Amino acid sequence: MSHPQLPRWLRSPIRDRCDWLRQTRNLVHRATAVPAVAPHGQLFGSTFELCTVLDLAERMPYPHLLDALPSFEAIWTAWRTGFAPPLDDPAANFGRWNRREAVSPAWLHAAGSNLAQLMPMLYRFGDTVEANRAMLEVWNSRAESFTARRQIARGEALTFHAFWRLHTAGPRMMLRALGSVRAADVPFRGGHRMGDLIAGTSMVEIKTGRMEDQQLAEAVLQTVKYALLAEAEGYDVSDVVIYLARYGLVIQTPLQDLADDLAGGRADLADGRRALAYDDPPWPPNARGPHHQGRIE
Repeated sequence: MSHPQLPRWLRSPIRDRCDWLRQTRNLVHRATAVPAVAPHGQLFGSTFELCTVLDLAERMPYPHLLDALPSFEAIWTAWRTGFAPPLDDPAANFGRWNRREAVSPAWLHAAGSNLAQLMPMLYRFGDTVEANRAMLEVWNSRAESFTARRQIARGEALTFHAFWRLHTAGPRMMLRALGSVRAADVPFRGGHRMGDLIAGTSMVEIKTGRMEDQQLAEAVLQTVKYALLAEAEGYDVSDVVIYLARYGLVIQTPLQDLADDLAGGRADLADGRRALAYDDPPWPPNARGPHHQGRIE
């Protein structure tokens, strides 16, 4: 059986056919970029993303990750990021933990960096949450593993605080104004693709790197695809938001307008959704599968 072909407007290159790219390039060129660079760029991106979501969410957005951690580390992560169980149910699972208080950037970063370093293991090993937890308990019993994670966190602390100062100067309130963060680490296509977060009716993608034309093109296509895939998972997404954290830019665009821009005319969103439904095979069950409770109702 042949599958629908991905429409041209969802494929690269887009340089010569996208007003969004030209306008965003101009914004980036005029912005003052954070010069600091963390030793491990991709890991720092994950850390900043986690901290942003943990700071914005009113309910614990990563219960599936905490469920796969040893109990002490899971509770430490939740408390350090300002979450606590409901007052009337102290034994509630992490999916019901709510924001209780604001926390310092240093605490937030310590927990976010630790979780970012553990995420590849949570998603790579074990077919069940129990297997993940057992594996991590053995790994965490080694003193050098915790020491290594703390050293990495210390190495990126100055970069994190520089980004966080810019974040709290404006983008934080702009993201909060989008609406409640109902989901984070959002699974699409059986977990094969992961969105950063959905706030209100906006699909939000967070980028911390330097953004040249190619990176901007990849970011906009990625976010549009996630916005289209969100409908099949039951989310109502009408806008695309790309947060370029190094530049303090939060760029919000209606999904239909951005698709039309990419298409050079009226784009058929349903056609794009049908094609994307066949774009990737789903992952087998693991911590991203039946134990993935990233979606917050």
